[in-house]
Amino acid sequence: MKSNIFALIVIYNKNCNDSISYCCLKNIKGLNIIVCDNSISDYRNKDIVSADDNIYINMEGNKGLSKAYNKAITHLKNEIGVVCLFDDDTEIPVEYFNELRSLIKNQEWDICLPKVYYEKGMMSPVQLKRYAVKKVNKVEEINTKYIAGINSGMVVKLTLYENYKYDENLFLDFVDYKFIMDMRKKNVKIIVMKTKLKQLFSKDDNDKNSSKIRYNIKKTDLKYFYRSNFVSKLYCTYLLMKLKVGLVIKFKDLKVLGW
Repeated sequence: MKSNIFALIVIYNKNCNDSISYCCLKNIKGLNIIVCDNSISDYRNKDIVSADDNIYINMEGNKGLSKAYNKAITHLKNEIGVVCLFDDDTEIPVEYFNELRSLIKNQEWDICLPKVYYEKGMMSPVQLKRYAVKKVNKVEEINTKYIAGINSGMVVKLTLYENYKYDENLFLDFVDYKFIMDMRKKNVKIIVMKTKLKQLFSKDDNDKNSSKIRYNIKKTDLKYFYRSNFVSKLYCTYLLMKLKVGLVIKFKDLKVLGW
């Protein structure tokens, strides 16, 4: 293998050359890139990834994020190093890997979280305390005891996976927060990088049918994540209703309430 830094992308219904993340990563020297393909059609990604001398894993349909991660981690079972997780729509500057290489040499940690921004501000890291996920404007606002972050850009030392698998009951949402919560119980050291990443979102977000599918996936995942007691279930109901109201306003359609 080229190095001990692995970059894992889970791609869905997209040609790799149309993935912002993949295009950024393949221009970085010294990476082992792994593409887990959750696409339900053939986008010729195997040919592209193989031609680039990277690793391609065919999930044979959309099996969800947890299963894709678990399959990739199994592939890395005997490797030593770190894995960087990415969505397929994240802009990744060279500075991210420059800082990571410095952190590997000079600082003790188990998980690194970059600062990830989208059009409304910083979306990661966040504070995750009990049931509530709280977005902040500055990292300093987060109580380090309750720090969490999204998958894209997260760096994990492979040793953390020796006795761990992602919860495959979660298809897409809260996979990252569940992982962080499990790791916090093990008292791992989580640090925040200086590097900023930019997260982009699909135009499908403006399509009503795509939004309905996305909402139903989120509903299933959130109900599982918040299943532990009455208060958490009540909070889940609040979150889903808040989301529905936002979609009603967005699409100007009361039928959304029936989703």
